[in-house]
Amino acid sequence: MTRHVAFLRAINLASKRRVAMADLREELEALGYDDVATYIASGNAIFSATGKAAAIEQAIEPALAKRFGFDIPTFVRTAAQVRKAVELEPFGTLAGGDTWSVTFLRKAPPAAAKRAVAALSNDVDTLEVHGADLHWHVKGGGRMGTTVKDAQVAKALGGIEGTNRGSVMLRKLVAKL
Repeated sequence: MTRHVAFLRAINLASKRRVAMADLREELEALGYDDVATYIASGNAIFSATGKAAAIEQAIEPALAKRFGFDIPTFVRTAAQVRKAVELEPFGTLAGGDTWSVTFLRKAPPAAAKRAVAALSNDVDTLEVHGADLHWHVKGGGRMGTTVKDAQVAKALGGIEGTNRGSVMLRKLVAKL
């Protein structure tokens, strides 16, 4: 068994998309996953399972849709992949007020999409794709201070979906792995 992390997109942001973490744990256990735990109520689940991440995503998504009544895009990484994404620190030591986040993508984008994402970088935002992870650095003001719109990133990625997590939260999650 391999330790995995499932990142669920767009839950618990509005009253219509509520998922109790106890219910999420219960559903993952019903799918046969072991040692299930959740980390904060924004859709981060840790568990042990066999199989590839894509197959696990394909098992989780319909089960959650059936249980909760709405689609919940799910992005699965091994614990080792999450650690690697956090340890990469592509922007070095951040200055005060700067933020760094990781968008876990459904798949690694082709080279042209990686170049298109990098081309969105400017004096405030720096975007880099490493494998199937998009790293985004925003100078001062956090994601609220970004000059790049999510729609621009989505277009550059050619429709490859993802879900974003801040590096501070990810470091805390890695400590629990």
